[in-house]
Amino acid sequence: MAELLVRNWWAVAARGGAAAILALFVPFYPGLTLDHVIGGFAAYAFADGVLAVIGALKPAGRDRRAAPRREALLYEALAGLGLGILAALWPAPTLAEFEGLVAAWALATGALKGLVAWRLRGRLPAARLYDAAGAVGLLLGARLVVGLALGVVDVTWWLAGYAAAAALLLVAHAAAPRARHRTRLPHVPPAPDADAPRALHEEARGARA
Repeated sequence: MAELLVRNWWAVAARGGAAAILALFVPFYPGLTLDHVIGGFAAYAFADGVLAVIGALKPAGRDRRAAPRREALLYEALAGLGLGILAALWPAPTLAEFEGLVAAWALATGALKGLVAWRLRGRLPAARLYDAAGAVGLLLGARLVVGLALGVVDVTWWLAGYAAAAALLLVAHAAAPRARHRTRLPHVPPAPDADAPRALHEEARGARA
């Protein structure tokens, strides 16, 4: 699974980009209403889920061992995608219903990010960044569960704060393996032995004698 995340780094980076767009859209949209917040979150959750599905299903080069271990990534993707679609199709949710939906999404995806990072321990040093992104999601979910009476402005800023932190952590996670790969020294094959042809020639002459 580490090879899967390294080769599909662009999908993780794109998820960070989507989170950055949400962080800029939600608090600074002029005349922001609950409908705008719901629409922004639904679009983000759907995009994040689609990119996570692509990253989980796209073949990871020749590493066939990644296939049976990618289920945690796929579960995270499907949880985000399903709850994003639910938020978009929910008929006129109240603020409390929306908070509950976002809390369920944040807790589910945060826990699954932690599971992915736990499976990558010792294989991918940048996994702790993915784990931190999951911890931020758990923090958001816990805050919404504890404070279901928050107002629209409070929910907006908590959602924007989560999105900003997730954007930074996911982009850093995507960039770290690429930077390490680029700094590795290229493999230089050993120089051929200059005396090898002469030794083979003498061995052949001795065999003929």
